[in-house]
Amino acid sequence: MNEHGEFTRLYPIQKTLRFELKPQGRTREYLNSSNFFEEDRIRAEKYKILKKVADDYHKRYIDECLSKLSLDWILLKEVLERYRDKKVGKKELEM
Repeated sequence: MNEHGEFTRLYPIQKTLRFELKPQGRTREYLNSSNFFEEDRIRAEKYKILKKVADDYHKRYIDECLSKLSLDWILLKEVLERYRDKKVGKKELEM
């Protein structure tokens, strides 16, 4: 081992890789003439609207499903207390 060997490989090395796509040849001209960037901007705006609508639908669906749910809270409390006290294992709790 060389004289600096005790100073090597002490810490992990972190590297950040950065990639960039640069249009080559007539690609930039094609993208500009085909309204690619404008369509992408419009798609991004519509995504925000659609995401909000989908999230609201999902929340309503979950609320509807949970409103139909009926739990025996007393039994659930007893089982949870027995499990916390280690009186039963996970296998015994499965139904």
